[in-house]
Amino acid sequence: MDALEIDYLADRPEFLRDLAAWLHGEWRHLYPGATMETRTRNLRIQMRRDAIPFTIVAHENGKPVGTAALIDCDLETRPHLKPWLASVFVPPEHRRRGIAARLVTRVTDIVRTLEYDECFLWTDKEAAYYANMGRERQFEENHRGGRIVVMRYPIDAEPTQPARERRRSS
Repeated sequence: MDALEIDYLADRPEFLRDLAAWLHGEWRHLYPGATMETRTRNLRIQMRRDAIPFTIVAHENGKPVGTAALIDCDLETRPHLKPWLASVFVPPEHRRRGIAARLVTRVTDIVRTLEYDECFLWTDKEAAYYANMGRERQFEENHRGGRIVVMRYPIDAEPTQPARERRRSS
């Protein structure tokens, strides 16, 4: 039996500090001046269910093993593109188990219930990974001192997770 569960951070607030530490550690170079307190405050704002912005957390055996979010806008130069998959992160010791793919799928399923036709993401190093998941490369641009690829995911009418998994992760 698979012990991995995916819940809204709003339902698992005990994981807030772990997620803040992960995300701050991974992307602090993109947000000069940001602190752990800033990241924690931003995550508190994302402690919602089925409304943007929200964060979800994958966990097993009482420990977080990954996270992802859906936010309104993640690229200041393109405010008309909405919504955005963001902050997909799995700690190195939990990678190569399909956790990130399950998190992305869960967010995509929620985007569908919110009745969006598409969602976007940007990445500076995982474009091939997202392309393999059906994301379409849209364009590249300079962003916060580096080069990023912006990708689009068209949302179809059918859920991407098996019904059993959707019920368990809701």
